Amino acid sequence: MPTIPEDLAARLARFLADTDCPGAQLGVLVDGEIHVESAGVLNLDTGVEVTDESVFQIGSATKVWTATLVMQLIDEGQLTLDTRVADVLPGFRLGDPATTAGLTVRHLLTHTSGIEGDVFDDFGTNDDCVARYVEGLADQDALHELGETWSYCNSGWVLLGRVVEVLTAGSWDDAVKQRLGKPLGLERLCTLATEAILHRASVGHVKPPEAESYVVAPEWSLPRALGPAGLITTTVHDLLRFGRMHLEEGKSDAGEQVLSAQNTALMQQHHADCPERHLLADAWGLGWMLDEQDGGTLIGHGGNTIGQSTYFYLAPDAGVGVALLTNITGGSVEARALLDALLRELAGVGLPPQPEPADGALDLDLDRLAGTYRRHGVETIIERSDGALHAEITMSGPMVETMGISTVEMELLPAARDGDDRVVFVGRHPLAAGLGWVPVTFYGDAGDGRPRFMHTGARASVRAD
Repeated sequence: MPTIPEDLAARLARFLADTDCPGAQLGVLVDGEIHVESAGVLNLDTGVEVTDESVFQIGSATKVWTATLVMQLIDEGQLTLDTRVADVLPGFRLGDPATTAGLTVRHLLTHTSGIEGDVFDDFGTNDDCVARYVEGLADQDALHELGETWSYCNSGWVLLGRVVEVLTAGSWDDAVKQRLGKPLGLERLCTLATEAILHRASVGHVKPPEAESYVVAPEWSLPRALGPAGLITTTVHDLLRFGRMHLEEGKSDAGEQVLSAQNTALMQQHHADCPERHLLADAWGLGWMLDEQDGGTLIGHGGNTIGQSTYFYLAPDAGVGVALLTNITGGSVEARALLDALLRELAGVGLPPQPEPADGALDLDLDRLAGTYRRHGVETIIERSDGALHAEITMSGPMVETMGISTVEMELLPAARDGDDRVVFVGRHPLAAGLGWVPVTFYGDAGDGRPRFMHTGARASVRAD
């Protein structure tokens, strides 16, 4: 049985030094035991130190918690994976009638719904904000047909949160605490800023373009309506306790069956392929991302909010978990290296390598790839550029207003052919410092031999010309 490395504190200190990250928590789960190291400060302006009791935003890792709530409702017979959302939410409507009629719980859990995913509109802080957000989706058209491809969809997870609210007759926030936090004995589980402030809470830090160092982020949190998609705040210890339940066939530390063993296993099975392999994952389960390798399977889910990032992986075959909570949005390369080393030592399976520019020339028709691609709030113009591609990305919406940046440019270098109709390029995104090479994947058929989709940042954009 592997043992927890004695130099965890030194590894975490090295991560902070290499990334200029103000503060972080590192947790390791081995043989049922959790060990935590904390270092740095929660806020550069105040200098308050990170302790093991400090809480960080876990961002989209929240989605696994929401998925667990949905699977509990399936355990109770209130849902199935193929239940139509319209049958649960009276009056539910999207801009596309076919998507409204056919949308199922399975589509939402696997990011295959085609709903425009990055709607960050603010519907206030009252308990009705999730319901009002869902009503606002009536104006959103479908990005693609149901099940046509995979595209990361925050909006779909707010919809799942609303399903939870209707079937539990309460708020999503209450469901998380009563149905997960309470049986798991989690001591520092927050979904609201008014709760987080009662704890030793981290703030986010960002590095604006041309800035030399991190500064405190202009806002602390995304709008409350996005809760089911990414607003849990907790400690790395409680995050790993939640993960331990998923390694123990759905049982709490006290032996309570929080989720059936059958549905715990079903969440960890392959349900959808990801177009951008090795960016987030090879495939998707129900809530979990999956990396399937010769050495075994990794499940997990990361998260990014306004200046905070989460890295969370479990190796089910070895009963091992690792998690890193940070208060920056950069440092992904270093974070992956840190957790990859731990996973290889403790579980014998590591993270897949990130794509890099090809060593030699690839025989590619660059003119076929050029064009305009769109999704909600983002238009990308791809042009040929001396044996490579040039991308001009124009963004709009509430998050752009918060960060004050609307247009970026990126040079794309050929990386790989992936099958007959899939071509991968990589570039350095100016807003993704410390994230390494960002893959951009072209695939599908627009009907004229040109790709229908451009996939980057885990999102699909559709050819618009």
